[in-house]
Amino acid sequence: MGKSSVLPVVFLVLFTCGISSCSKPMRSGDEQYPYSSMTKYLDALRWKNYQGASQYWLPTRRDKWLEDREAEEDLVNYQNYSIHGIKPLGKEGKVQARARVAVYRNDRLVLEKKTLLLTWEKVAGTWFIVKEEWIASPQNRKSDNYKVEPSH
Repeated sequence: MGKSSVLPVVFLVLFTCGISSCSKPMRSGDEQYPYSSMTKYLDALRWKNYQGASQYWLPTRRDKWLEDREAEEDLVNYQNYSIHGIKPLGKEGKVQARARVAVYRNDRLVLEKKTLLLTWEKVAGTWFIVKEEWIASPQNRKSDNYKVEPSH
């Protein structure tokens, strides 16, 4: 094989590997709880990288979530956030994460502090969001059995 025939094969292999990895969010190892996934998700949401954030949603719910975010893109800006913890829900592989998010509403010129509850499920070793709930409560509670990320 000469150089001219090897190069297209190498390109094809690299291209195929790159495409196959795009369907799955980047994860760091096998997390017991989705702390780093939650941080990456909230960072993507904050920077309006909705395509990147959507990769953390269960594939069957991803398109609907992405459609909803794109519909509100000009109305809402997600500002800073703080993760308040994660608690197990009943069975292993299902948790609820709590974060406080500052949400700026362009249509009302209002900055609101909201609590975001995300339900995550571990599917084939990868954490995915299956449900989100926004609560307009001003409370910053760290109780209710939420585990705060261990300090490093």
